[in-house]
Amino acid sequence: MRVSWQWLVVGILIAGGASAQSRWAVVGSGNCSDPDLLNNVRQLWNEMRSRVGNKLLTEEKLREKLAPATTRTPEELSRQFQAVQMLFYQNKLDEAEEQVRGLVVEVSRLPAGKERWKLQTDTHLLRAMILRELKHDELANQEMAWVLRRDPNYPLDKRQYSGQTHERFERVRKQVAQEKRIRLEVKSQPSGADVFLDSLLVGKTPFQVDLPVASASANASQENEASENRYQVVVMKDGATSMPHLVTLKAPVSLYVDLQFEGAIHTERTPCLSYEGDEKTRWSNAQKLATLLEVEQMAVLRVEHQNQGSLWLVASVLEAKHSSARTREGSLKVTDPSRASEELGGVADFILTGLSRGSITTTVPSSAEDAPSESSKAAGTATPAKPGAGSAPSRSTGTPPAAAPVRPPSGPATEVIPALNRQGIANPEASNRTWRTPVGLGVAGVGLVGVGIGVFAQLNASHLWEQFNGYYANGTAPSQLSLPTVVQMRQSAQTAQGVAMTGFIAGGVALVGGAALLLLDGAPPSTPVAVRLVASPTSLGVNVRFP
Repeated sequence: MRVSWQWLVVGILIAGGASAQSRWAVVGSGNCSDPDLLNNVRQLWNEMRSRVGNKLLTEEKLREKLAPATTRTPEELSRQFQAVQMLFYQNKLDEAEEQVRGLVVEVSRLPAGKERWKLQTDTHLLRAMILRELKHDELANQEMAWVLRRDPNYPLDKRQYSGQTHERFERVRKQVAQEKRIRLEVKSQPSGADVFLDSLLVGKTPFQVDLPVASASANASQENEASENRYQVVVMKDGATSMPHLVTLKAPVSLYVDLQFEGAIHTERTPCLSYEGDEKTRWSNAQKLATLLEVEQMAVLRVEHQNQGSLWLVASVLEAKHSSARTREGSLKVTDPSRASEELGGVADFILTGLSRGSITTTVPSSAEDAPSESSKAAGTATPAKPGAGSAPSRSTGTPPAAAPVRPPSGPATEVIPALNRQGIANPEASNRTWRTPVGLGVAGVGLVGVGIGVFAQLNASHLWEQFNGYYANGTAPSQLSLPTVVQMRQSAQTAQGVAMTGFIAGGVALVGGAALLLLDGAPPSTPVAVRLVASPTSLGVNVRFP
């Protein structure tokens, strides 16, 4: 049983990764091609990021969770394909193989359709020829089989490929025809949607097909075997496109696609949920998206345009972790849309704290009495709206859009983050907690890991010293044969003792530092906290004096 310093690094990385977990997301809702909506969502994301840091899900991670997309156009990828072809013809096989691997991944992220299917099959077949020249025959056959499992009747162009390649391709075709089949069933709501299998149009929902799967190979890893039997399914109807669904066929699979929800998600420019006038569908889709993103809370921003160029920005907070209920909603009237970004700092503060300041108006349930007055806006309070008020702003009075009833969460009480000013500093009147609290908790967690490592290493050292002393018990000395073992044992015990002392010291300092940060958070004490370490060869002490 031996301990090394690497375990301390692992503990620190684990503690640091846990503290960076995302709990917020920001999306738009409405016309996802509206530049006012997209620009304000992007600006709100920046304001939120400056306040909560890594607790806000980045757009890259959001796209990764929903629909990983390439940043390159089909034309750019076609030019890269031609460049790889040239490397192959110049016999630069290693360079060509390295580039074609990345090209396969990028092409698979293009939108489904004929253009992608052609480029995708050409890329797999080009890689097959490169691997064949590199004497990787089995891998070359796998690339050809990838094409034939999706289209068993795929015609190989005789003008483009050699006779030897044709012979190999036909042998692989016969092998694929003899492979085991597993059923894939695809249903959608609404039905009648086109089904694309790795970008090849294969039918309409409800759809089912028996697909070939590769048999287990003695030389193939589990990862390679899974990738051979992995298919991407996308469904489309009336301009709506689902997210890509990856299915690995080990047993029959039945896939259900909610196209009304997935087709409303747009991630091309800024994360946005399209909306076509049905409030119930809007918030149902928002709840599903928050659950899919695995965040605790999601801010939804929408834009309501008015006459004379002014608009309302309406921000809603969805509590996804407990009840998926909207916990608060606020509106901001912008008379000059070009200056809307200047006001979004206050919107971000309202989202995080629920406190409305300046021109932020809290929106109330639609059963309320009256629209908020200018005085109530200035005070940061809301006057109930009239019953039956619509969801759009009044064009004559300019009152904020009324919302559907906001239900309080049914689960535990919502955690409220301290109010922040424009510089991201906590306002004393809202809370006396600052950055010291999360940092203190993280440092204390690292300290616990360090102390635990120290305890573990000390036990190991004690065990080794006990064995070492056994060789000298009763006045005896170790034999000549066992002397190397004794020397090694002593060195191991000394190393373990050093690791233990390092763990105790580092862990103790981190624990004390974390505790000091927590205790110092808020109003500073009149007398500073005094920390003193007392160490000896056999013990370690910490003397802390609090005010």
